[in-house]
Amino acid sequence: MVARICSEPGVMTNSALHFTPLEMAWRAIEAARIMSSYDELVQLPIRPAAQKIIYKIFKRLHEIEVMRKTVVAGLDMAGN
Repeated sequence: MVARICSEPGVMTNSALHFTPLEMAWRAIEAARIMSSYDELVQLPIRPAAQKIIYKIFKRLHEIEVMRKTVVAGLDMAGN
């Protein structure tokens, strides 16, 4: 099927690039929509108090991992 062309000679229009009123309304509503809780979690900075807690948790996990590796290395040496 061929689209009917109603334009001046040499001027090409493509209706696929034009927005309908319904599309423009949808885009306006979508742009004004309130952020979801996930968007807030991802985009908003973490509070300093929460950063300290997270740091302590990861530090403790690192200490546990170092102790585990030390114990495993000691068991390997004892087995040799």
